[in-house]
Amino acid sequence: MAICRPLGYTTALSPRRCVLLVAACWDIAQLNSLLHTILTSVNELELISVGGPLVLLPLMCILVSYAQKVSAILRMSSAGSMCKAFSTCGSYLAVVSLFYRTSTSEYMCPLPPGSADESSLAAVSYAVVTPLLNPFFYSRRHHDLQQALHRFLCRKKSSNLTVTALDSANQTGNSVFVLLGLSSDSGQQRLLFVLFLAMYLITVEGNLLIILAKQTDSRLHSPMYFFLANLSLVDVCFSSTTIPKMLAEMHTGSHTISYASCLSQMYFSFLFEGLDDILLAVMAYDCFMTICRPLGYFTAMSPRCCVLLVVVGWVTAQFNSLLHTILLAQLPFCAEHTIPHFFCDLASLLPLSCSDTSISEMMLMSVSRAVILIPLTCILGSYAHIISAILRMPSARSKHKVFSTCGSHLAVVSLFYGTVTGVYICPSPPGSSDVNSVAAGSYAVVTPLLNPFIYSLRNHDLHQALHTFFCKRTPSIMQQ
Repeated sequence: MAICRPLGYTTALSPRRCVLLVAACWDIAQLNSLLHTILTSVNELELISVGGPLVLLPLMCILVSYAQKVSAILRMSSAGSMCKAFSTCGSYLAVVSLFYRTSTSEYMCPLPPGSADESSLAAVSYAVVTPLLNPFFYSRRHHDLQQALHRFLCRKKSSNLTVTALDSANQTGNSVFVLLGLSSDSGQQRLLFVLFLAMYLITVEGNLLIILAKQTDSRLHSPMYFFLANLSLVDVCFSSTTIPKMLAEMHTGSHTISYASCLSQMYFSFLFEGLDDILLAVMAYDCFMTICRPLGYFTAMSPRCCVLLVVVGWVTAQFNSLLHTILLAQLPFCAEHTIPHFFCDLASLLPLSCSDTSISEMMLMSVSRAVILIPLTCILGSYAHIISAILRMPSARSKHKVFSTCGSHLAVVSLFYGTVTGVYICPSPPGSSDVNSVAAGSYAVVTPLLNPFIYSLRNHDLHQALHTFFCKRTPSIMQQ
């Protein structure tokens, strides 16, 4: 459009249409990914029939577009115009050639069985090398991008020295917020930096070990460990939403966060917090089916049903998070941009707005309470049936075994909901920012940290899977 239809460019590629095209890409890619994931018996014909069009149709559009571009460029009278047009599209053409050269051979012309090395090299090329080289290709001759990066870096250096921009009134997109954090004392900040860095590393390592153990050991290929691996992934993402920014603030001394970054942090914190709620409810339902309905367990908790429950959780959490983010984006903010928190939380942002926030407060109370209370009701209902079934068991050994099976999940539920309900269901009165920060730190930092220890404390299958995983890795490292 930029080269062959320049007069209609801004009309054809309006901001709304650009967003629509990107959203369509996301939907098509999600549908393709979900289809391959849900199908339990994917053969080569299904892989090529579904994956082939997804590769070939965009490639055909690219080839047709470049055929018309080359034709238009060759009709240009000026050599300077030709050179400028070729340099504009050259970086994109290099990326297309690099990506499609390997992806088409991977899916359209698959290698014969036994050629694992060639297949791995091809996968590494489009999955690792292409994303690595893309920024260099697109910025090598792109003067506007180079100037924008230069201005961005210069602005960041100057913003670390002063925060004078906070004295002016808000213009929405240009707003800058200040996160007060947990402490303003430099000595305490150094101590907190070491403490939270250690907690973050342990959180990431512990949860990733659970995911690796589930993937590598066939004994853990059951619905319970499938949901546990998803919970571990969500906990890693939840911690990564808040802790790295807080560590950067403690290390650099700059407590500012841009308006867009604040909205993004709030969106992802709501997303992963809602996913924690739903996944804990799903795991309680899994315990209920295991103990109270053992004969129908494998029918009710089939692989397709498990994937569907997780997908519904993602969709519900995204809807809740997106709703609150859109409502907050409509609000103007006053000159006071100080947030008494260590991350951008909706309850801390609403008092900073200059306009009426009654709609956002009502949605926060109603929708957030629904996202918390509905899973909590499912958990309580499941455990009521579980306790009733346990009390009817004649053997004390059977009771102890069932209690130890569900005890770890019950401990995580108590720890998580004990603080989340205090923040969103029974919020603290205005001015008690320290109480809110401690409660938020408990469910956003402490719970993801303790989950791996709680779930693996008396879990012999998980112990054996981790032991097998490390025993396999140790000889291979020694051989290298």
